[in-house]
Amino acid sequence: ERNIGQSAENAETSTFNLDELERMSGGDLAFRNEMLQIFIRSADDSLSKFRRFQQNHDWQVVAETAHKLAAPARHLQAASLYRQLKKLESMPENSSHEEFGILISAIETETQQIIRTLKQKLENGN
Repeated sequence: ERNIGQSAENAETSTFNLDELERMSGGDLAFRNEMLQIFIRSADDSLSKFRRFQQNHDWQVVAETAHKLAAPARHLQAASLYRQLKKLESMPENSSHEEFGILISAIETETQQIIRTLKQKLENGN
């Protein structure tokens, strides 16, 4: 099963699909696992940047970071996360801190859920 279901943190469903990555890897498990590890590192780095630059109110860096994470989210077919990242990327800088905070929090929750699941896949070797 490649789709991920309910999030424990919220009632929304967070899904992603590895079919595209499987197709790209041509069945090369080492390549697929390397791509998953790259996503995990990139996502962890992005979450740290979101927190750091949110505190500094550097919304330009937040938008750039959202843009950088959107492509890997698209490759994982994580549609909900992708939509949230694109929304964050295009938010006007004069949006309230609360609006940014709510969206960043939702992105963090969903990204952390995906990371946990990917780490389990890597540990289980499937």
